Parts: sequence; structure tokens; C-alpha cells
Amino acid sequence: RHASNLWRGTQFLEGTELPNSIFLENWQYQTNLSLNQLRTRGLTRISDHYYAAGQFEDSLHYAKLAVESNQFDEELHFRVLRLLVELANEQEAREYYLSITQFLKDELDVRPSQKLVSLFRQVQRKSQPTSKAEKSNWRLLASVRTPFVGREKEISQLLSAMENNHAILVTGESGIGKTRLVQEYCELYAPGNNIITTRCRPTELNLPFQPIIELLRNNFSNHDWKMLPRTWKVSLSTILPEIRLPNKFQADPSKLISPYQDRSALFEAIRQAFLLKTKQSDLVLFIDDLHWSDADTLSTIAYLSERAPFTENGFIILAARSDESNPDLNELLIKNITKSNLVRLELMKLDPSEISALGRYVLGYPLDQDLVQQLEIETGGNPFIVLETLRSLKGQEKLSRRSGLLHQPNFPLTESVFSLIKNRLGQLSPTARETAELAAVIGREFDPVLISTASGKPISITSRAIAELKQRQLIDSFEQTPKELQWRFVHEKIRETIINDTSKLQLQSLHEKVARVLESSAGPGSGNQAAILARHYEYAGKYSTAFNYWLYAANYARDLYSTNEALRIFAHAENIIFRDGVNIHDDLIHDFYNEWTDLAQETGDSEQIRNQNNRLYEFGQIRHSNLLIGTALVGLSTASFVKNELNQALENINHAIPYLRATENTFEKVFSLTNRGVYLYMLGRLNEAIESFEHALSIGDSDNDP
Repeated sequence: RHASNLWRGTQFLEGTELPNSIFLENWQYQTNLSLNQLRTRGLTRISDHYYAAGQFEDSLHYAKLAVESNQFDEELHFRVLRLLVELANEQEAREYYLSITQFLKDELDVRPSQKLVSLFRQVQRKSQPTSKAEKSNWRLLASVRTPFVGREKEISQLLSAMENNHAILVTGESGIGKTRLVQEYCELYAPGNNIITTRCRPTELNLPFQPIIELLRNNFSNHDWKMLPRTWKVSLSTILPEIRLPNKFQADPSKLISPYQDRSALFEAIRQAFLLKTKQSDLVLFIDDLHWSDADTLSTIAYLSERAPFTENGFIILAARSDESNPDLNELLIKNITKSNLVRLELMKLDPSEISALGRYVLGYPLDQDLVQQLEIETGGNPFIVLETLRSLKGQEKLSRRSGLLHQPNFPLTESVFSLIKNRLGQLSPTARETAELAAVIGREFDPVLISTASGKPISITSRAIAELKQRQLIDSFEQTPKELQWRFVHEKIRETIINDTSKLQLQSLHEKVARVLESSAGPGSGNQAAILARHYEYAGKYSTAFNYWLYAANYARDLYSTNEALRIFAHAENIIFRDGVNIHDDLIHDFYNEWTDLAQETGDSEQIRNQNNRLYEFGQIRHSNLLIGTALVGLSTASFVKNELNQALENINHAIPYLRATENTFEKVFSLTNRGVYLYMLGRLNEAIESFEHALSIGDSDNDP
């Protein structure tokens, strides 16, 4: 701030009369250009720091100063417009957008970018709340409530981990009873504790911090937020905008040096919120289905597990499938198990005595040893599969009872749990089957209203279908809030079976229906829903629309400083470009790779930049696209520049310019010539650099960007 205040006037040595010398004029021009760029960069950083601190009025002040330094930078205009939106200055935002539109038309004869247009459309749009997590006092679904058998050793391990202030990760295959074990432990051994639960979902894998957001949103009251110091509320407002404070109460932005420090401040703010909870009672934090967690949630867990309250009177329990791969979770395990603050508990299959106990409960009489042995072989001792098989046996008329014992000689068990569930699905009415398919596409948890809207059927018909699915023990209800009843599949395997038993064409149609309903409620480009919409549209085969939403999702991740998540989204979205039969416009592909290269440049990953632009170069050659080939060569020059290989960077940019000259993209023409000038300047070739800069400036007069 002090440095920016030293700037006076609009030009370097303004009003000074220099001797008549071309060399001095060039020196003054280049120095002025360099200082102006430094000032713009400094003002932008100051604005960003104020923005991260939630002090939007100060952020807006410095963003407007940056715009004065470079009125042709749309990114700076976007920052100003975004801040006006954040401050709810709708009238000023509207006027500012109109002034940008007129300025770009008058000066460059171009329209505002889609990014600016999309932001302007959000001026009066209210943000959509995300779905809420389950209640902290969760209970088992009634349809799977059976006596808890065995697991004495595992309960002891949970107790030991709690006593030693270790976090614990319960792992095992799907259906092995991870969630049931934790629920039983909490009900029996932590009844007086404050139990906070949340779960990760496959549809939210690309939404940074989403399980943490739901956890905080559904387990902390307005009173809790009032008790939290305002410094931490400012940091939390990054992911929970509803607790944002008025500007006059914001924290000192000098405490925020970089986005990475802001990220650390966010972790600490989350921890401070949990410290508040432990003032009331001991705390148990349970996060289920961690195999579907995003990297930022895992980083939050790692941070919490090493600090109070979870090293004193708080206990972290995690659950994850061992048959699902998540590289970020594997990294968490390696780091934290080595540091001995995370214990892993692998659940094993049920033994014969436990299978026998379950059988007696379900069938009402004891099983003979042959049937117990056969059940163990056919089910692998998986509790869920055992229960499904027992229910199938119960419905078979061939079973006979003699003297209170079950005799079942040579009884052929159903081949797999898939066929067991499939048999039940075959008994559904057409409407109930369609409802089940739509629900499965949405996820394990679903809203009947969403299903009703997507199917085009009245809610009364959907409700009757829901009742039929419940009667078949395929779904059950749970309270999302005291006044809101929601539904979910009894087990993930039921949902997976429905998906596997539905044709590809039908699934595509269902995904598109769900996507359109979600899109109409969330609005196009809605950040926290973009990844969900992208995945639905991708499954629906609407690849161009999916591609657009993946870009929204990547930008949302960048806004939350989730660089790794954004890079993963870019890598995933790139696969769409190369799919057979997909035809995405060159301009959109150009924008996509530009943003990806910018992000990789921020991390200093020259190899990433080189690899992705090599792929773009090959694709551009296949398409015979001058724009894509030229863009790829500019990206390769950036990779060389990051490694300080200036001669190679210059060679690549020289190769790019002829391709870009053959396009109508004014920005790329100017950008490539400007970069060329920078490389020449840094190589000491000043006259050539000046010539390149002058050429870039002249393009604005001789070429129009449509």
C-alpha cells in the first residue's frame, strides 16, 4: 500500500523535458511501461488481499485504481464488477457493466467476454443453498436395523484410539458394516458426547470443502457464530458466505500475505469453530464415505487431527471403502499413520457364529451348520450380502422347519447380491421402477420433489412410488432437518445395482432430465453446483455442455485456492475434447488451454505446461487449426520461460506468430508479439523488442477482433 501511494500522475517523469533523443524516449517509454505494469500488479494483489479478508469496499478501491492503469484488461474489469456484486450494489454494477460494454465497443469494436456477461447475469440472482448433511443424532435406517453381533475387538480399538487421542479410519469393503460399527460405538460408548456427522458423496468429489461446508452449516447455530471471534468468521466466510460480517468489522488484511496463508487461516478458523463445541461437551466427529472426499477436505482433516480439541477432548472417526481408490486419501494415510496420529482399523468378514446369529434373527429360528457354512462361502461373510441372502431365503417356499430347526439340504443360494436385488426390482410397478432409476441417478440420497419435476409426474404419483420402494425395503426415510424428511437407498449396493440394470440410453436420458432441473434451480455457472451439473451432462452424452460446466467448476476451485482440484478438473475435461464424435469449437478449446496454462504457470510446473500444450499442438494439427497450433506454441514458449530457457521460449513464440497471424484472434496476436518483445528485452535485444512491442500496438488499429 505504501508503495502504491508513492505513484503520482499518470506517466513516468511526467512533465519533465528530456533532451531530444530517440534512445531517451525509448528508455522513458519502456520504463514507464514496466513501472505501470508493476503498479497494476501491486494494486491487484492489494485488492486480492482485501477481498480474501472480506473487506470488499477497500478491495474495490484498489481494483478501480488498477483499472485506471490498464483500462483494456478485462480481468481487472471483472474484478471490479465481481466486487460490486459482492457488495450488493446492483445499480452501480449494472451501470459499470454498461460502461465496459460501451468502452470495448468504442475502443476495440468487441463485445464483453462471456466471463463478464455471465457475472453480470448473476447480479440479481440469489445463491442456491447446498444440500444439508444428516442430523448429528443420526439413527440407523429401520430397514437395516438388526442386532449388533460380534465386533468386540473392533469396539476395543475404537475405545483405545479415543483414550489415546488418535483419529481412526475404519476401512473395509462395501457392505462390511463400517457405518454400523461407528453408530453402535457412539450410541453405546459416547452417549453424552456432541456427535457431529457428515458424509462425502461421489457427485461432490470435485467440490472443494463440500463435506466440511455441510458439516458447519448444519451443526453450528447462529449463536455459535456469534461466539466465534470475527477474525475467524472472516476466514470462514470464504466457504460460508452467509456468516460474512459488515465491512467495518473485517480483519486487518495485512495478516493475509498470500492465498496459501488464507488457506491456512481457513483451516485454523474451522478448528476454532470446533473448539467452541468442546466447551459444551466432548466431541465426536464422524465423516463417512471418505473414499469420495476431495483433497481439501482431507487436508482439513489432517490439520484438525494434529491439534486441539482433537488431541484433547475431541475424537475423529473416519470411514472409507477399501475397494475404492483415492490417491489423496492414500497420501493422507501414509503421512499421518507414519506420524502415529491416525490409526487404521480394517473390518474383517463375519465369522460363522456371527452369521448364525444374524440368521436366527431374520428367519426366526436357528440355522443348521451346513447352511451357515454355505452362507459363509457364498457371501464372503459380508453383513449386507448375508442379510440380503437371508431375506431371499425367507421368501422361498422350499424352506422347511422341523422341530424348530431349519433343514435345507442342497439348497442353491442365489448367485450374487446383484441378482438378489434385481429380483426385487423386477417386482416393482413401472412408475416405481422409473422413480428408482431417477433416484439412483441423483445419488444415494434424493429429494422426491426433484424426482417429480424430472419425471414430469405429479408429486402424488411420485409419493405412491416412494411408498412402494420403501415397502420393498429398497429405500428408507431420514430427517434432514426437524421439519424436512428426505429419502435414501438402504445401501449403496442397491443404487449400484439399479444403475447396472438400466440401459445406457435410459441412463443418459435420466441424467439429462436431472441436469436440466438442477440447472433451472441453481442457474447457469453456479459455482458450487457446476461439477455436479458437469458430471450429469457428461453422463447424458451432452459433452459440449459438460465441458462448459467443467470450466465453471475449475474456476470455482481456483476461487477457493484449491489449485490441485482445479488441475484435476482441467485434466478430466481435456478427455472430452479428444472423444470421438465430440466437436467443441476452437475458440472454447483455446480459452480452456489458456486458463489451464495460466494455472500451471502459477504453480511453476513447466512440465505440466509443456505436456498439455504438446497435446494441444497435435490436436491442432489434426484439425488443421491455426488458432490451436499457435496457442500451443505460445504455451510451449511459456513452459520454456518458466524454466528460464529464453532462447527456446523465443523460438517457440516466433513459430507461433505466423499461425496466429492467419487467425482473427486479435488478443493472441497482441499477446504473442508482446511476449516476444519481453523475451527479446530480457535477452538484451532492445531494438527488436521495441519493434515487437510497436507491432503489437499497431494491430489494434489495423485488425478487429470479432
